[in-house]
Amino acid sequence: MTLLAPAVAHGGEATLWACHGPGGQALGTGVLTPVTTGDGVTSTFGSGCDAPVSALGQGGIRAALPTPAAAGSSAAWTLEVPRAVTLTGVTATRRTAGFGSTPLPDSGLRYAATTPDDVIESRSTEAGDGALDGSFATSTSGSSVRFTVTCATPAATPCASPVAVDLGSLGATVSDDQVPRGAVGGIVSPAVGTLNLALRATDAGLGLAEARVLLDGGLVSVMDLGGAACAELSPTDSTVDLRAGATCPESVTDLAIPVDTTTLADGDHRLEVVVRDAAGNTSTVADEIVRVANTRPVRLSTAVLNLGSGGGSGAPGAGGDPQPGTGGGTGGAGGTGGSPGTVTCARPRLTMALSQKPLRRSRGVAVLRRNERYRFTGRLTCVVGGRRVPAPQDTVVEILNTIGRRTVRKSGTTVRRSGRVTAILAYPSSRLIRFRFRSADGSVAQVSIRIIVSRRGGA
Repeated sequence: MTLLAPAVAHGGEATLWACHGPGGQALGTGVLTPVTTGDGVTSTFGSGCDAPVSALGQGGIRAALPTPAAAGSSAAWTLEVPRAVTLTGVTATRRTAGFGSTPLPDSGLRYAATTPDDVIESRSTEAGDGALDGSFATSTSGSSVRFTVTCATPAATPCASPVAVDLGSLGATVSDDQVPRGAVGGIVSPAVGTLNLALRATDAGLGLAEARVLLDGGLVSVMDLGGAACAELSPTDSTVDLRAGATCPESVTDLAIPVDTTTLADGDHRLEVVVRDAAGNTSTVADEIVRVANTRPVRLSTAVLNLGSGGGSGAPGAGGDPQPGTGGGTGGAGGTGGSPGTVTCARPRLTMALSQKPLRRSRGVAVLRRNERYRFTGRLTCVVGGRRVPAPQDTVVEILNTIGRRTVRKSGTTVRRSGRVTAILAYPSSRLIRFRFRSADGSVAQVSIRIIVSRRGGA
C-alpha cells in the first residue's frame, strides 16, 4: 500500500479550547502556562477549570497584581498553538478588575491580551479605559495567546492598587491545510462474505479523527480513529471544537475494518474509504469497483463441458465428480464450491508469476516497493477426459504468507474465465507468498514466490 490522497476535501479550521469549552465543559489547566515576575500572582478562582460552568463567575483562571506591587511585576496565562497549524483567531470569556473610567496619572497598571504578532485588546489605569466583562472574538495571528496584567510605573515606584484579569474560557482558532494521506489493503475482487480491510493513514496537521467506508455511496462503517482524547466538543453544529492539547493520532497502521458483503447483490459495487482529520479535512484513500460473488452458480445435471470433436457428452456423476462421456465425447465439469477443497480437479496445475516490473532483482528474487500494490497473475487447469482444460470459474485459490516461521492464510482469490487467476497484493515486509489450490480428491497444486520488500522505496 502506497500512502496517497487521490481525492481530498478541505475543512481546515478548528478551535482549540482551554479551561472550559464552548458549552462550559471542564478542560483543566494542563495546556495553560502561568508566568509571573516580581509580585505577580497566577491562580484559579471558584471551581477553577475542573468543573463545568454556565457563567464566567463560577470558575476559571486569574492573573493578578496585589497591593503594593513592585515596578516591573507581572502575571500572565499563555496558550501555545501547535506548530503544525496557523492561528487565525481568538475567542475568550474574561473580566478585568481594578480598571475604572477615571484616568489615574502615573498609576502604571495595564492589562493586555496579545499574540507575538498582535495586541488583541488592552486596558490602562492611566488612560481610564474602563473595565471589561464578557466574551469577545477576533481575528489575529501568531504562535501563542497571552493574557497579562503589568505594573509599569517608573523604577522604584510601586503600583498602589490591585488589578486582575479572570478567564473562564479561551479558544484559539487555527487553520489546518494538511489533508490526511492513506491506503487500504485487503480489497479482494471477487469478494465473498466479509472483506477484511486494513487501513494505513497519516496526518501532518491536528491528527486523524475518523474513517468511513461506503458501498455504492451508502455509509456502511464508521471507525473512530481519535478516541475520547480527540472528541469533538460541539458535535451537533458545523464547527470543529477540540480540547487544546488533544492527542489525535498522527498515524494508524493496519487498522482492521471488516465490511460485510452478504447484504449486497452479486455483481459490481463501488467501494470507497474516506479518512477525516480532526480539522475536517478528508481524503478518499480507496475508490474501487469490487465484484461481489456470495451466491455460487448452480451446476445443473445437464450442464456439460464439451471437448474434442466426438460430439457426445456425459452428465456429471453423483456429487459433481467428472465422469467419462460416451460416443467419443468427454465428461462434464464438476461443480464449484465456496471454499478450498470443494472442487474436484484431476491433476491440477497452477502457474503464478509477478506480472509487473519490480524495483530490481536480488539474486533472482524480486525486490518490491514497500506497501505498493503489485499484480500477480497465472492460470489453474485440470485434466478432464484425458485433456487439460481451464479450472471451473470461481474455484478458490488460497494465498498464504510465510514470515520467518509463521504462516498466515490471507483472503484468497478465485479463478476467472479461461482459468485465469489474478491477485493484487501489497506488503510492508519481505516474505514467501504461496498460492495454493487443494482439490476435493486431495490433489494440491501450489506456487511459492519469495519477495524482498524495500523500505527505502527507491529503485
